[in-house]
Amino acid sequence: MKKSVTLEGDSFDPAGTLTGGSRPQSSGILSKLAEINDISQQLSQHKEQLLKLDGKLATVSKVWECGLYVIMLMDIRNTCKRPGIQ
Repeated sequence: MKKSVTLEGDSFDPAGTLTGGSRPQSSGILSKLAEINDISQQLSQHKEQLLKLDGKLATVSKVWECGLYVIMLMDIRNTCKRPGIQ
């Protein structure tokens, strides 16, 4: 019988030895900590962007409300100028 190698890289010898194999695909603790740190920084940046956008939205909402108020006042003014209405 001949020595053979499996698709996973294990070496099988008919004499009874089995060696090799692939390394686990999981990464080490340091790389996981680095990944967590990167994601944490991204989260902080997104929170800052969200706060800025929230402020802009509040400003736009106030301007919108003021615009609606002006339109309402103009409508009332135009209604009062119609003939027969004093």
